[in-house]
Amino acid sequence: VSSIASIIVTVTLMDQAPPGMTTTIRNVVERTVERVVQGNTTPKETVKTVIVREEDIIADAVDRESRTLARIFTQVPPVAGSATSTSEFVSLGIVFSEEGTVVTDSATVSESVTYTIKLADGTTFDTKAVFQDEDLHIAFLQPVKPLEKKLISATLGDSETARFGGMAVVIGGKKDASVNIGVVSGFDTAKKEIEKDGKKEEVTYRSNIRLSIGTGAGSLVVSGSGSVIAMGTGGEGSISAVPVNLIKELLASVPPVKATP
Repeated sequence: VSSIASIIVTVTLMDQAPPGMTTTIRNVVERTVERVVQGNTTPKETVKTVIVREEDIIADAVDRESRTLARIFTQVPPVAGSATSTSEFVSLGIVFSEEGTVVTDSATVSESVTYTIKLADGTTFDTKAVFQDEDLHIAFLQPVKPLEKKLISATLGDSETARFGGMAVVIGGKKDASVNIGVVSGFDTAKKEIEKDGKKEEVTYRSNIRLSIGTGAGSLVVSGSGSVIAMGTGGEGSISAVPVNLIKELLASVPPVKATP
């Protein structure tokens, strides 16, 4: 009884909270019913209330998705008097497949250059750009040879379900993972023609997600439910992000990576 009363008070206080709060921590209440049977007695049901904190959901998502954050480097020729080349950071990216397909902002890469991918677990491999769409800010990099092991790929959500004012967690960082929490501040839309039931019709879709915080090229944008909904674009301080649904659609037209031997 006291647990239920506490939940009612908590929900009431949250409803009365000022709309300008910069950090929102909500509780997801799950009702679990257990059936207990002892000998020949009549079965009894025990109701347990489990509270799952949203901050735990986000922390788990950050821990998981930060492993899919790819750091993209290029080799810089040795300078005069030196015999070794150096690595130069280019951009962030997101591992989109277990075979090593990485998506990043098209403005940061070129099809004529070989790039080295470095993951959080120390995995490294060389890639080349196999597809670029400058208008959508999307480029796909693929390994130059099959990888020796499968990678952890991003947990892709549905960007059409992102809500105005909904939580947006941006995961980035050139060296170590960094996290910023904001909200979805708006959407840009566009129209395209599709064929349905033998007829062509025009539909509206989300072409860009705007955030209240900066993103950075190739950074991960995670929703409050813990799945990736977008990829950051532009330089530091940019608030634009490419909806993940657009990336998934374009990926379908890119030749798959050769399977791991």
